[in-house]
Amino acid sequence: MVRSGTGNQQTNQGLVFSSSTGFKLPNGAGRSPDAAWVRRER
Repeated sequence: MVRSGTGNQQTNQGLVFSSSTGFKLPNGAGRSPDAAWVRRER
């Protein structure tokens, strides 16, 4: 279970995405994980 970014709200180091988000990878593949956290510097 992913909590709604509790730790992330304190540090603001990244972005939290739900399962309705799709990601396009460099090789052209598409992925839609159950939950994802991406470091803000990316």
